[in-house]
Order: sequence, then structure tokens, then C-alpha cells
Amino acid sequence: WTPKRQRSRVIGKAHIPGLPLRDIVGSVAVLSDNRTPMQDSALGYNYWSEVGPGGHFSIADVRPGTYRLTIYGEGIWGEHVIDDVTIDAGSVVRLGRMVWEQEVSGETIFQIGSPTRDSREFRGGRDFRQYGLFHSYRDEFPDGVTYVVGQSDDNDWNYIHYQRAYEISAPEGTIVPENAEGVRLFDFGGSASPLAAGYERVANDTLYSSGGGFGLDRATDFRDRDAGGDLQRDFIVGGATFFVDLPDGEYDVTVISGDAIAGNATTVAIGSSAPVALDTATGEYAVHTERVAVSGGRLDVVASGDGRLNAVEIVAVDAAIPVLDSLSVDGSDVTPSFSAFRSDFAVDLPHDRDTVRVRATARSGSVVDIDGVRVPDDGLDVAVSDEHNVIEIRVTSPGAAAPSTYRLHVTQQEKPWRIVFGLDQPTAGRRATLTVWLAAWAMGSALPIPDEQSNLTIRVNGEPFVWTFEPDDARGATYRSGRGGRNFHREFTFDAALLTPTDNVITLQINEGAEHLWNEAAYDAIRLELA
Repeated sequence: WTPKRQRSRVIGKAHIPGLPLRDIVGSVAVLSDNRTPMQDSALGYNYWSEVGPGGHFSIADVRPGTYRLTIYGEGIWGEHVIDDVTIDAGSVVRLGRMVWEQEVSGETIFQIGSPTRDSREFRGGRDFRQYGLFHSYRDEFPDGVTYVVGQSDDNDWNYIHYQRAYEISAPEGTIVPENAEGVRLFDFGGSASPLAAGYERVANDTLYSSGGGFGLDRATDFRDRDAGGDLQRDFIVGGATFFVDLPDGEYDVTVISGDAIAGNATTVAIGSSAPVALDTATGEYAVHTERVAVSGGRLDVVASGDGRLNAVEIVAVDAAIPVLDSLSVDGSDVTPSFSAFRSDFAVDLPHDRDTVRVRATARSGSVVDIDGVRVPDDGLDVAVSDEHNVIEIRVTSPGAAAPSTYRLHVTQQEKPWRIVFGLDQPTAGRRATLTVWLAAWAMGSALPIPDEQSNLTIRVNGEPFVWTFEPDDARGATYRSGRGGRNFHREFTFDAALLTPTDNVITLQINEGAEHLWNEAAYDAIRLELA
């Protein structure tokens, strides 16, 4: 602790040329880590004070040290920053009159919002803490956001720009009819966690010795991650042997092992087969199938290492159920990860895709078709015409009483946001500056932050300007867009000859070229200037 007598007071006066002093009142002066952006300051001490009448501010009880001074205010473009402010013990530090120059790059052509470090002036912005506002986005903006300069107002701009305004999900369901012969499906987890449709529950304390015909050799731990669908969300962990009574014969046995929030190093041995490593990264699920011969009326599945078991699927080789062996879509991940006996899957596409290439193969020589067209080995292009499409994939087999039907729920990401404007002045030899301030940049729905860059791609009449964000930049949250979030701002300068007298279009697209990421942006203010 630093005694009060060793603490100091810092006083100063802020002045912005051309701006009345009363407009500076309420701005904020901050002392923070030296030579570090104020909002990135974490290791040292922060001292805050509001700017009062006449532009004066006073910061009391400051520990000795060297600081950065930052002054910012509502409606003012830019910040006033001074480094190497040295504070001695028990002193009064007079910084004097500081001239704070606003960031101006020419004549303003248009401005959306005001640089207040929040997005509350836009539609929905006052309700920024209300979860679920994304559900109304497509009703309020069915064609996306288009802001026409001179006609639109702040209510025509949503407070959050969604890369996706929906959850990527598919209904729970199974292709396996009730009482199907030659099929045993087991979902591992806790005694009360959700049970996948068509599966039998193997709780962490379901023991084979109880005489139920299947179970574990010992009680284990379990986890339920509430992610990845009913089959994959929960699992037993720690290692165990799973026994199941079966008639002698040949079976295809599939083991699913993975974890939504952690890496996985599980080894399994199915029957007399050699042990196989099922190593996966966070959020991935290994799917391994072995053909084994059962003799003596029992199958053993041994899990060791991390010992995660999400599911075990057992199908007699002669079972008359047409089953897919694989399902994938070019350029997008299938959600949840493919499981042969689940009926419904979801896939997410970029906004500009009008077709999707579906790749699907079936077991035991069954035939796969979509709308009567057979799916070849290299996949089939299927048209998508709406933001949500359901593609039915049918699997038929000569020995089966009925085909199996899988459904692929295809949704598209949100359209780029558009700013449309005209220009009634010459551009030859002039420079344009587009300034974009964000009140938040975050991963949607508090998702885990992947170790890769995200981006906001801004196109001016088709010319791209890519704003790249590092993984740590996305650790904020868009619900803080009303106050207290992490803010970003960037200037993009270009030759004004890129602009035309009429029909100029600026588009803003989240994660162009990185569709599997999921980010959201809250805009603070956007301004175009000519000089």
C-alpha cells in the first residue's frame, strides 16, 4: 500500500480548437500503463476522472510512477494521448493547457452514428443486455441492412451486425425403426443427461453385473457439456470395459469419442481387434468402425487413456437397414459430427452460395439419392434458394423393407451490410478516408475463441479493405456494446477516384473467406471524408 502522504494529484485543462469548452464537459481523463493503449492496460494502476467546466480535470491519490494520459469524450473523434507522465511522491503535477486535436481528414460526406463508444443509438441498442434479440433480426431486416445516405436514419441500422442470426442446429432424431433387428445403439453419459433418439442409455453407474445384458465393469465419472447434440454432448470418462450380450456373428461396431471443450486421447479395443488411438482436438469427435466376429455371446469394448466413450453403435452385417457410411458438405462443417444413425444434421453456408455439394456414401452397397438423382462418388450439387433449406437424402437397399431418410438443414449466413450514397462533387486528385469505430467485436454466443484471425472486410465499390483481428481481440462481448466494452477504430484511406457521382456502395462483411468462424460486430460510428 502507498500511504496517502505519498500519493499525488494530477491536474490539467483540455482544449479542442473550434469546440466550445462546454462540449468537453463529461469527457474522461485516464492515467494508465505507460506506452500502452488505455483499454489494453492490465498490469498497472488506472486512475479516472471526468472533465469538468472549462475543460479542467483533477485526478487524486495517484501512486508514484510513469503513466500514459488518455482523454476521450462522447461525440469526439479520436483521443488525446500523452506518454511518459512522471508522478513523483506527494506532489501536485500540473499538466497545464493541453490542445486536443480532433481526428479530421477532410470534408464529411456522410456519418452514421456518433463516436460515443457504444451502439445505443441504433435499433435495439437500448436493450443491449436483452438476450435473444437476434431472433427478431430477420423479421426487422429481411433483406439485410441497407443504409441509404440522405434517406435512412439510425433506426435503419441494427445495433449488432451478425455473421449469423440463428443457431446452427438440427432436430434430434434417428433413422432406426423401433425394434429393428440386428441393431444396438448405446448413448453414454449420466443417469439424467439427455438420451439420443433411438439409443439405449449407458449411465456411468450402469454395471454389467446387474444382469441387464449390457453395462460397464466398474462405475466411472461422466461429463455433460451441453453441446454437440444429445449423442455427443455427454460421455463417460476415466476408462472402463463395456460389455454387451449379442448373438454370435459378424458386426460393424462404431465407437464415438470426443469432447466439446477439451482435447481427447482415448484408446479403444473392440473385441479381439488391436487397440486404436482416438485422438481429437477440442470440439472434435473421433468416429472409428471395426468389423468384428462375436463368439461366446458377448462383445467387449475396452476404453483406456482418457477413456471417453460418447457412443457405441453395433450393427449386424446382415441387418436390413440402409445406413450412410459418410456425409459431408464441401466448404462447411456438418453439425453435429456425422453419426450413421442420426437422421438430421445442419450445415452453414456463406451468404452468396446458391448450391451446395453434398457427398454421401452408404454401407453394404446401398444406393444414395437426392430427389431421385443418384449421388456419385464425387458428390452432387444441390440448389439452395432460401435462408433455410432442407435436403432429404434417401438410402435404399434391395433387402430393406423401406429406405432410410436423412435430412440436411442448410442455412446461409447474413448478407453483407450496405451503405448506399451519391457524391455531388469532383473526386479527381482527392483522397477519401473511411473511418469505422466499433463498440464491440466478439465471438457470437460466448463461443470458445479459436487460435486464428477473424476479419471485417469492407468493400468500397467492390475494392476490398480487410480489417484483421487477432484471437484476443474477440474476447469481449457484444452485450457490452452499450457501455464498458472493448472498442476498436480504424481509418481506411484510398484514392477518391474509386467513387462515382451516383450509386456508390460500401459493404461490410464479417469473416469473408473464413466461414467457419462466428463473430459479431457492434458499430459505434462510421464516417466518410474527402480531402
